[in-house]
Amino acid sequence: AVLENIELTAQSGSCIAILGANGSGKSTLLSILAGVQRPDGGSFTLDGKDLFADSQLRSRMVGYVPQGTPLIPELSARDNLLLFYSRAELKAELSGGILAMLGIEEFLAKRVSQLSGGMKKRLSIGCAMASHPPVLLLDEPTAALDLVCKKDIAQYLDIYRKSGGIVLL
Repeated sequence: AVLENIELTAQSGSCIAILGANGSGKSTLLSILAGVQRPDGGSFTLDGKDLFADSQLRSRMVGYVPQGTPLIPELSARDNLLLFYSRAELKAELSGGILAMLGIEEFLAKRVSQLSGGMKKRLSIGCAMASHPPVLLLDEPTAALDLVCKKDIAQYLDIYRKSGGIVLL
């Protein structure tokens, strides 16, 4: 067993980093919390509600950006976003919301297969934030990114955290 007796409490506005060697279970823990993998037991509660027991609630309350790219490469950035946002929501977020903050407008028409690693990561974060979840899980969010992109993502995460979001990375 890799993950045993894990207990974690996070306050609104906190950022928690999980550190460990390769293969120690960091990605597994995040994918379990996100609902990608099933837990063998335990609970994941937010405001007294068990998110393991209610997958629909978990999908609204938890944003997840996996280590790899969860995007459909044949589609444009816009079409990937439309899998998560209504057209009206997309327009609003591009004009002054999370997607504007992430600078996604600049590559909206490009196919995902043509995007740089940093663009894909920003787009992945934008997709994960569609429901404005209070919890954001990020698996190695800045791995293999240039310094400018790392800074941009760190700035966004700081704003998200300061607005009360919980970041677990």
